[in-house]
Amino acid sequence: MMPAWMLRASCVIALAMTIVGCKSTRDKPEVVEGSETSEEGPTYLIGMIELVNPEQKFVLIRVQGSMNLPAGHELSALDATGSWSELKISPEKKGHHLTADITSGTPRVGNLVVYRPKTQTNGTSPSKPTAAPPPTPDFQQPPPIAPWDPATGQPIQPPPIAPLNTADGLPTQPPPIAPLTSEPRQPTQPPPIAPINPVPLDEPGVRGSGGTSAAATARMLTEPPAAEPQLPPPVE
Repeated sequence: MMPAWMLRASCVIALAMTIVGCKSTRDKPEVVEGSETSEEGPTYLIGMIELVNPEQKFVLIRVQGSMNLPAGHELSALDATGSWSELKISPEKKGHHLTADITSGTPRVGNLVVYRPKTQTNGTSPSKPTAAPPPTPDFQQPPPIAPWDPATGQPIQPPPIAPLNTADGLPTQPPPIAPLTSEPRQPTQPPPIAPINPVPLDEPGVRGSGGTSAAATARMLTEPPAAEPQLPPPVE
């Protein structure tokens, strides 16, 4: 006879294998019986509430199977007493868990959560950005004030500007600029210098203006000195 502890262990192993087999063969959530032909479309049993946070008004749901559950879609939670609670899927998801905000009712841990895809009308969709109005400046420049004539009380109109035209109707052109000559400019020559007349030298044997001529000086240096004259002896 098999011991009792071995029998209990066999039952636990068989139950675990059955649960694993069911999870591996079920890819989509289970459809609630009788909801296939309803006007609201089929209702799917997607999971169970594992955590309730009443202060921040959200629940943590463990999801079974694989199904697209967009953020903003509504869920319904059913407890054992038959009361319903309304939830709204939030963007936070991780693995087989997702969070949902409590919109009405009092959900509890263990409540079954169902999803009706055809009744969803408030799913989140990217909204188009609206163009912001141009900012109003703090100070606006006032329009220019035209001068007034105190005699007539009417604004003074400036005189019209006469167009520049000639006899042929074309605007007056400035005179043409004379082209630069290509001939090189000759440098300015200074005036000629007047020659200086040389001072004539004194003639030989003639004294000039207070001095001896060069010829006389040369003769004095080259000729021997003349003999001194002999004076006669004095008479006694």
